[in-house]
Amino acid sequence: MAGEIETATKRLLGHVIGHDAQGYFGRQPLAKAIRYGVSHAAWDTPAGAVLDIDFINDRASWFGIKFATIADFISFVGGTVLSGTGASRVIRIPWTDNSVYVVAEFIQSGDAWASGSRCPYEFYSNDNNRFTATRNTSGLLGVAGVTAGTTSYLPAGFGPIGGPILRVAASYGATMRGAYNGQDAQLSTNWPGAPAVTNLVIGGDRTGANFASPFRRFTIYADAVTDTARIKADSLPAWDCWVDGDSFGGGAGNPEIGFGRSLALLGWTPYVTAVGGSTLEQIKTRMLAAPAFAKALPTLWWDGDNNSFDATTANDVARHQAIIAALGHTNYLIIPTAKREGQSASAQTAVTALTAALLAAYPGKVLPCMPYLLSLSNGTTDVTAVANGNVPPSALMVDGVHLAAPAMTGFAALVDSAMRGMAWGMAA
Repeated sequence: MAGEIETATKRLLGHVIGHDAQGYFGRQPLAKAIRYGVSHAAWDTPAGAVLDIDFINDRASWFGIKFATIADFISFVGGTVLSGTGASRVIRIPWTDNSVYVVAEFIQSGDAWASGSRCPYEFYSNDNNRFTATRNTSGLLGVAGVTAGTTSYLPAGFGPIGGPILRVAASYGATMRGAYNGQDAQLSTNWPGAPAVTNLVIGGDRTGANFASPFRRFTIYADAVTDTARIKADSLPAWDCWVDGDSFGGGAGNPEIGFGRSLALLGWTPYVTAVGGSTLEQIKTRMLAAPAFAKALPTLWWDGDNNSFDATTANDVARHQAIIAALGHTNYLIIPTAKREGQSASAQTAVTALTAALLAAYPGKVLPCMPYLLSLSNGTTDVTAVANGNVPPSALMVDGVHLAAPAMTGFAALVDSAMRGMAWGMAA
């Protein structure tokens, strides 16, 4: 019922946001704390969650109390928006519990990927007394505890992040434990002191700097977790699709623009295994060796630049056929190579022939990028390229090879429409 409050949570709420001498829950106005109605009926707060914020759908819960909007939640608990809007808000809320378990999932935007160190969240009381999760452009993410100037890391770095979605599970208690995107949990044996924490900042640092990696969801549980198997499992996103290919799929340039990240910004959670510079043979080999869960997902691959092209069309068709056979399902989409200036004449001929062969062999399962890219011509400097059927130079980055952000995001929107048209949907 709208307005209903679970009174059993009163003590827990008081513990976190304070209570008066009579033990009443915070003397907070309750009108903004509501149960979700029909529009939110499909969403459930995870069992045991203290805090659950869904940035994509603008909803939050606090010890089981659900709020109509994140703004209502912030107002209710006495929090502050330090900067930003929507999923890019930097939010500070009061906090008093040092033993917590965090599961955070956010989108790595191209801007964040290229612009220096980033902190998706911090627990802190002052500069020398904090827990922090930090990522940087070398593709590392570390969780650290700082007490009186001494730093203890979990671990020195999680290793290459990869993919547009990062999901981190991190437990803070007598020891720190953590994992990301299903990678093996790692732990520290010397978490120094578990300092008293008085604030939690989500989406940035204590000054309110926004780090351009919008959160999808952020959940805190009251107790630290010691089961590394659970931590590893909780760090695995619910993938919607699988993306492989070369740099067009995985990302290139500065800021780094990739098809996988563009889909993520449209709300998908893609498992990305694309590697820049891959030939179609390397893409095939990698996809055939992928784990079973990846092969079961709706699958897209994009050999964007035809690296080390095969002049024999039949050989490349056979490579695509091997990928399809390994999937064992029909929820796939092939994106053929882009034809651009700078490719040899024989490479351009191979691109055209392979695209035609794929369209004939797999009708309804091939989405060429060239019709859309040709439509992006600026009508002046692009005229010659377009007349030759090549990608307009204005749609490319300064390196003359990779797509600029508007071109990549525009094409991703077309793929998004095609995926929805095939009723692939998204994971809940």
